[in-house]
Amino acid sequence: MLSWSSTSTGESIDLAAVADGRDGVGLAHANELLRFASAAAGSDDGELATARQRLVDVTDEEFMIDAAAVAANFEMMTRLADGTGARMPAERLERSAEVIDVMRIALRNKGNVEFVAGGLSQWERDVQGQGLTCTMNALMKCPEGRFELTIQMQHALNTQQELTWQIRMPAQGFVNSAKLTNYGFLIRDMETTATALVYQDMLPLFGVIGQNAVLVPAFAEPMTNAPHGLKLMQHGIGRVAAMGGPGFIYPEPKDYEEQIAMRFFTPADRSDPSRERLQRDQFLSVWRAGRITPPGSIITENRDTGPILTITDKIAELRMPIELQLPNGVTAQTGARGAVVLVCDNPTFLLKLKEARAAAASESPMEMQDRTLK
Repeated sequence: MLSWSSTSTGESIDLAAVADGRDGVGLAHANELLRFASAAAGSDDGELATARQRLVDVTDEEFMIDAAAVAANFEMMTRLADGTGARMPAERLERSAEVIDVMRIALRNKGNVEFVAGGLSQWERDVQGQGLTCTMNALMKCPEGRFELTIQMQHALNTQQELTWQIRMPAQGFVNSAKLTNYGFLIRDMETTATALVYQDMLPLFGVIGQNAVLVPAFAEPMTNAPHGLKLMQHGIGRVAAMGGPGFIYPEPKDYEEQIAMRFFTPADRSDPSRERLQRDQFLSVWRAGRITPPGSIITENRDTGPILTITDKIAELRMPIELQLPNGVTAQTGARGAVVLVCDNPTFLLKLKEARAAAASESPMEMQDRTLK
């Protein structure tokens, strides 16, 4: 909500600073607001009285009351959820965790991950002088290989005004390098191929080919090679060369709109038929005249940037994050997150994956080759 309101008012807010409770938020009276919010969620009545008065001193009583009302509203929503027994669905929790590189690796290697903590280094006092920061090195072992992790730690005040160690979420993830097994290389190659297909072939086609009809035969049927989209891009350019501008108006297949809205799009919310229909219509509008882009192009603070891989005995599925924006949209508020889903059901390749995973346990670190992931 803070990111949306800041976009609306034209202010630049550092949400990481808000989460860390430190200077540099970029909002007027941020330090006083952070102190008041922390005290309101804590149990020290004396600190709450001091923080409340300090906020009144730098603003006024009406401002303080507004801030208290916002804090109370969020506290009310949390207590209502707890009181009614509401719980976050397990699949939603996993989906939230998947934006973190370490969690993506761990989730696709469930039951076969080992973490080895290393030493602590780079001890420093934080910018507010209230705690310490340091770096912990760790090693994660799994069938994909051995991943070197760098974890930023912060000794900071919690909501009860107690000093506790917390992990700081880095913008670029925790993994800095790895030694991959043969199975790990197969996984990395799948991600690399999917990245090229979606971000280098598909999305450029979407932005160039008239009405995007060319994408239906290009990506609706099984493909045997990654450069499929590139060949179609060259074909489209050839049409322009031969026919002029109208060459980019690719003929629409039969039942084109129904295919786009019903066959090639799965709404996030399918609990209400009218809501589902609205989402399908909106996607069709985006397809025809909006924007479909790589993550971070529209929603600048989007952390959902990494591919999500799921492997079963029958399929390997890759969800490639994208962003969508309705026609005439100009801000992040008109954008939405989505994914292009790629599915491989080739039995020969799936057997190869299964055999490589089984053999990974016997590979020694000396057999694994270095590969920098950053």
